[in-house]
Amino acid sequence: MEALAKIVTSTPTFSTVEQHRDDILEALKAHNVVIVVAPTGTGKSTKIPVMLLDMFELVVVTEPRRVAAESLARHVAFEMKAEIGGLVGFQTGYSERVSSDTRLLYCTDGIEVLRQLHHAKNPTETVFVIDEAHEWNLNLELLIAWFKRQLSEGTQIKIVILSATIEADQLAEFFGDAEVINCEGKPFPVQEIEHTGHAAGAAVRMLKRGHNVLVFVPGKEEIRRTIQSVERSGVSAKCLPFHADLNADDIGWIFESFDEPKCIVATTIAQTSLTIPDIDAVVDSGLQRGQEYKNGVNGLYTRPVALAEREQRRGRAGRTKSGFYIDCSDVPLPERALFSTPSIIKEDISGVVLHVLSAGYEPEELAFFHPPALDHIREAREVLKRIGLVDAQDRITELGRKAALLPMQPRAARMLLEAVDWQNKTADYNAITLSVLFGSRQIEFKTEEGREFITGEYVELGDSDAFKDIKTFDAACLIPSHKLSEYGIDPTTFKRLEEQRALVVERLARLGLTQTRPHRTLQAKWIVAGLSDCVFNRSQVSSDYISDVPGSTPRKLPVGSTMEAERVVGLAWNYERHTDLGPIVKRTLWWATAIPK
Repeated sequence: MEALAKIVTSTPTFSTVEQHRDDILEALKAHNVVIVVAPTGTGKSTKIPVMLLDMFELVVVTEPRRVAAESLARHVAFEMKAEIGGLVGFQTGYSERVSSDTRLLYCTDGIEVLRQLHHAKNPTETVFVIDEAHEWNLNLELLIAWFKRQLSEGTQIKIVILSATIEADQLAEFFGDAEVINCEGKPFPVQEIEHTGHAAGAAVRMLKRGHNVLVFVPGKEEIRRTIQSVERSGVSAKCLPFHADLNADDIGWIFESFDEPKCIVATTIAQTSLTIPDIDAVVDSGLQRGQEYKNGVNGLYTRPVALAEREQRRGRAGRTKSGFYIDCSDVPLPERALFSTPSIIKEDISGVVLHVLSAGYEPEELAFFHPPALDHIREAREVLKRIGLVDAQDRITELGRKAALLPMQPRAARMLLEAVDWQNKTADYNAITLSVLFGSRQIEFKTEEGREFITGEYVELGDSDAFKDIKTFDAACLIPSHKLSEYGIDPTTFKRLEEQRALVVERLARLGLTQTRPHRTLQAKWIVAGLSDCVFNRSQVSSDYISDVPGSTPRKLPVGSTMEAERVVGLAWNYERHTDLGPIVKRTLWWATAIPK
């Protein structure tokens, strides 16, 4: 319980990372890995990368989210009075501003970019900075394991790991040759206020006092409901949503000042990296939503935040003056976990295993900081084997190597590769769209006027619910973006899908493939190729679909499905939401596709 007490009751004292500049640079001269632990608001993400420019020709900073990578780069460029894309640049899966003059590069944490940079530059003149390491997403786990492997093979490489809440001593022991530098304290005190009830009520309470408020909720639906509640209260406030699907212009508004208090309602995206300096109060629902993989089924589950995440959220207040923190969770602190369960333990790791195999390593032999269970790795191998990306001898196939180059889940990559004409070096136009929509939030017109945009005759070779999504995407492409919301489609979500599609086309070009011309032929065999092992039979009693796996839970088709086939493949999906009566899990079967006879 000592570690728990340290996180919950630590007393802040003023300190910034700039005061530890000499310690950090001297440590890097003597060690390959330096771990800097500093509270939120002390300049980890902005000050440390800049000070490293005095020692290295190239500083590469990884961020877990594209929003943070781009925003931090722009902020640092502004502070250095430099043009973005010049001395300071950014590179994400969707956009980049970088040139041959760039010496400080913020990028997302995909391993492919890091490997390219490492091999393209002089290792002794490059340092890699891993920001927000406590998040431990799948990319970060793979990145840390890859760095560990490089060091064990004698490769010259320098790494700085940054976090406010991380198992620093264990991580230092993991790397062996590492030094931990603690920059304790934060500038202003944060008072905790008790509250019972919904987060919206606590937000209104603070807004009435004239405070700028940041509210943490699990997802976009909760953002919408919270904003509606605040607006219905009659309090004078500028309400702004903040989530990962927003574009740069929309995100920019959260940093603005208004004639009335502002209320920013956000997901975990506001928990790290980005600083909103004028926030007076943080209202915390105490919940976060994330993916989990259970019994071969992916889903979104809502869970209480761990103590480390709670401290991250609390630290969003008190940046420029004294602040307030209101914890609306009904879960007592002693009952909360110290740290969240790492993604590599709880999520589908078939993509991780595929990338490890494509890099020439065996996942069972690679040293992960949070080692996944061998059964978890074996299950991922079996998935890859069943869809043809790994052979019977557990070796990656040529198809698997191509799939590893595509920015998508292995199943989606398998669907797309099924639609490739290797002789003519083309990938089917509609299959590219299909692969981008796989696993994403369903897009649909929620008005009759919107559905009228789905016109024209399609040649459907087979029967699949996925065809409706492709048709909807095609129709939405014809509508001006500012009109999409009128018909029930979120413009930012759709724009992100368009960007993802453009990225897939660019990656296909690396394989020597171009997309075919737009056409109206849809083939069920694409979906079957990626879901060939996910077979369901229609119940004669309830019309639900039941997996071939014994003991499986019946699944309902989504609203609007026209599927009536007796035997289908489909994507099982669980969605948990919290109600006043407790959590409810909705079990559905997406993209049900009739299996050809």
